Amino acid sequence: MADFLQMDDRPRTAPRRQQRGLERRDAIVDATLAIVEEEGLEGVTHRRVADAAGVPLAATTYYFASKEELMQAAMGRLIEREAAVFRKIADAVTTGGSMTIDDGVEALIDYHLYLLRERRLAQFAEFELYLRVARTTPGTAELRGWPQAFREVAEAALGALGATNPRRDGHALVALIHGLVLHALTAPDPEDFAERVMAPVLRAWFAQVLGHSVASRTD
Repeated sequence: MADFLQMDDRPRTAPRRQQRGLERRDAIVDATLAIVEEEGLEGVTHRRVADAAGVPLAATTYYFASKEELMQAAMGRLIEREAAVFRKIADAVTTGGSMTIDDGVEALIDYHLYLLRERRLAQFAEFELYLRVARTTPGTAELRGWPQAFREVAEAALGALGATNPRRDGHALVALIHGLVLHALTAPDPEDFAERVMAPVLRAWFAQVLGHSVASRTD
């Protein structure tokens, strides 16, 4: 009977314990990302992350043995968040039918304007993390995933919209957007740069690739 009760208990307790572990790990990753956004890479230490996440110091070193592992996980979280928005816009144009091509281009522009206005520190964090991981741990999944996650969405969307070479154009679009964002972050007035340079450049790019004139809004 004792053996039966022990066996009966395991399926119920193990998943709960596993779930708590996943929640703790997520809290550590989110705290790392928040610190990078607010203070830069220099602010990240295991102790600082543990305090911000509300977990014991031992938990941070249990899940992430080094600072580099913390950086990689934070970068992965950033990729997940931004790729999800990119995918949502692409799906609305290509499959949902809720957006025209013009609407999709404007939604993409609006999203990056929002990032530069309201989430500018997060954009700095993205580039800082990418360069840090590239320098210290080249070839990691997170490093490959940064452009790949966006390229896959771009390639599928452009193919559905009639681009003649969606693979090439998907690579080009992701590189173009990241380059424009980087220039916007270093401009004296990022918002002005985004509206004056980024928006017309993206409209012109889509018009050339899709053979479809993309009109700017007049409102």
